[in-house]
Formats: sequence, structure tokens, C-alpha cells
Amino acid sequence: MNRICIVGRITRDPYNNITNSGISYSRFTIAVDRRNFSSQRSENITDYIPVVAWRGLSEFIKKNVFKGTLVSVEGSLQSYIRSEDKNTSYEVNIENFSILESRQIIEERKSKIQGNHSMNSSFLENNINYNALKEYKNHNTNNIQNQNSYSNEKSQSQTSFLDDEQTSESNEKWDLESDWD
Repeated sequence: MNRICIVGRITRDPYNNITNSGISYSRFTIAVDRRNFSSQRSENITDYIPVVAWRGLSEFIKKNVFKGTLVSVEGSLQSYIRSEDKNTSYEVNIENFSILESRQIIEERKSKIQGNHSMNSSFLENNINYNALKEYKNHNTNNIQNQNSYSNEKSQSQTSFLDDEQTSESNEKWDLESDWD
């Protein structure tokens, strides 16, 4: 089974492009900390994991994900040989994607980067879940527009990342066009 699950921060704004056959994609790197068991001190090592998103998920990322955003990614590891130097490279092909912080936090970070004001709020207030595999299957089998469900419900896999300062859960559905534009 080829399954990767990572949680970390995006190191820079995603690179968005379209293939020659018209398929949109986004590439970016996620910084992920892990324990350094060889050290006497409890220092973490940061790994930088390259990831790629395709089609509708790429469009979602293009509009909503920026440098510093805390995300959760599930997918599969794929390898390829780079043509310019014949080296093997690896990246995670995203199947499930979640933003683990609120719009407010993301907007504050963007403003801080642009020099407007600093960020001073807690994170993980709302989650946005996007199931890329579901979108991919809908796109290929039904040949209709994406039928994605966005919810701010916390999934079971995300509960370990949550702290006691969060707002209460609700079952309202997100409308990306009105909430994220």
C-alpha cells in the first residue's frame, strides 16, 4: 500500500500551471518536523516534502493556499526520472487535502507578509476539507462539473491537532465562491 499522510506548513506560494493537454496542476513544498532520535537533545529535523495537486484541487489551492498555510495532505508517493540530470525525484500526489486554520488566520498572515499588520490569533478554528480523489472520480466518470462538499466539521484524523481554545463545531456547509473570494 502506497499511502502518505503529512501535516505541515507551505514553504512558499504554490506554483500553478496547465499541462499541454489543458489539465491544471499546482506544485508546492510542505515543511514537516520530525524527531531527531540520534541527538541527545530533543531537537526536531525539518523535512521539505514536494507535493502536486491536479484538476479541481489545483484550482482550489490556487485561490485559497498561500505561504505559511497549515495543511494536512494525504496521497501517494510517486517517483519520476528528471530529464535534465537523469536523477530520480519523488513527490506526493495529493488525494485528500485539508486547510487546518481559519480564513482569518490566513488573511492576517497575508497582510503581515505584505507589511500591513501582524498576526495575533489562535489557529485551527475552522477546517476546510477537500477530497481530491472524489473530485477526480466525479470528473472522469460523470464528465460533469466538480461536485465537492466543503465542511468545517473536524474529521477524526484531525482531532489530535486541535486544542481546547477552539470554537464549537457546526455542520454548516461552505460555499467557496462566497466564503473564500
